[in-house]
Amino acid sequence: MSSDSVALHTHYIEAPKSNRFKWLVPLGKHLILISFCLLALAPLAVVFINAFKTRDAIFSEPYALPTQETFSLVGFETVQKQADFLLYYRNSAIITMASLALILLFGAMISFALAQYEFPGNNLILVYALIGLII
Repeated sequence: MSSDSVALHTHYIEAPKSNRFKWLVPLGKHLILISFCLLALAPLAVVFINAFKTRDAIFSEPYALPTQETFSLVGFETVQKQADFLLYYRNSAIITMASLALILLFGAMISFALAQYEFPGNNLILVYALIGLII
């Protein structure tokens, strides 16, 4: 009998895998993801809370919720009076829609060409496009 056939018939006794702590890995992943989400959303929450307070209240207690004494909509009134907010919103919507249409048009054409045709520089264009997606 050769050593290969002996190795095939050798059985190893494995320790039984415990399913008791299997739930810890997904729980740990979810706790990490939730903590990063809270870390990213905390500054937005502070800005949102402070949007409804007076200037003095913002600087004296930036993390406190607005009370009856500190509640104010003066910031929103100032934006409406001094800036043409609807014009800015319309301009942003036009630029966004035009950019989206061009990205979809050229992205579809480039992806078709990269998938169907083999030409010099094909991989270079693919890497360049992927770098753009990553960044």
